[in-house]
Amino acid sequence: MPGHPRPRRPPRLGVISVHYRIRRLLVDQHRRLRACAAATRRAVGHDLWYFPVVHDQSRPDITAAARAMSSPRAPLPAAMVDLRGRPLGRQHHKDYLVEAFRELRRSRRLAASDLVAVMDHDTHPIHPEALAAPADRLLASGTAGIGNPQWHHQRCYLHPSFLLTRVATIEEIGPELALGSLRAGQRVGDTAEGFTVWCEENGRAVYPLRVFSTGFPWRWWRSKNVRGRSPRLTGEHGERVHVGHLMRYGLPEGPPLLSHVWSVTLGWRHFSDDDADDVMAAYFAEPAPAAARSSGSAARGDG
Repeated sequence: MPGHPRPRRPPRLGVISVHYRIRRLLVDQHRRLRACAAATRRAVGHDLWYFPVVHDQSRPDITAAARAMSSPRAPLPAAMVDLRGRPLGRQHHKDYLVEAFRELRRSRRLAASDLVAVMDHDTHPIHPEALAAPADRLLASGTAGIGNPQWHHQRCYLHPSFLLTRVATIEEIGPELALGSLRAGQRVGDTAEGFTVWCEENGRAVYPLRVFSTGFPWRWWRSKNVRGRSPRLTGEHGERVHVGHLMRYGLPEGPPLLSHVWSVTLGWRHFSDDDADDVMAAYFAEPAPAAARSSGSAARGDG
């Protein structure tokens, strides 16, 4: 009625994920996130929304699947972010994340008061609290961001295989910096190192998740955190970490909440001889959120 304000919508936790080459990863991620919606609403009162991003390099079957799952009234409300035909810079994945964030703000699908999670296409929940528990910790602690740890050059950065923060924080930092890379002073990737560096320089706490297990450990890894290119290091919460595929993360008190397969490195035989089909089969066989109980299941692991 005239003169009556429009009812305010519930706060949202929006998941932004760029998809381009493996349709099964999109379908798997969507199904698992749907199983997390009720727990997220119950824990923090936020509606979980899924925003799959497609672009000029996305396969047609991925675009079709993202369009088919888009519905504001589905058990997991979803809206495809279509960036096809938009000229972007050379750092494609970072540029797509930045443009998707801006589009969601322009379209008012995300408000400044909402939460946002940036999630790689090869990361999925393995527990129904995968979004609820980090969101609850974020809101209760005042931490600027919670995310998967990524170690480079004697530092631990939050990595957007899972990075949870406030929309307002991304805007305060600026999406170009927050979602960009500052490794060795160069913008060479999309690992959101800019988010961590800005928070450190401005006295804002970040919270790396704990690594619980690695399903397919690598033989070696490139990092100044360890000598001799060892893939073993000490995590931010004192845990022993073996870098590799199917790294499982969560809050320190457990259980593991998410798993990241690092699919882009599956063909890099200098890291390991694990067969790509075996790794992907183990990833898709991990427990779905509705069935997860306490610790997930490791296809192979060093714990």
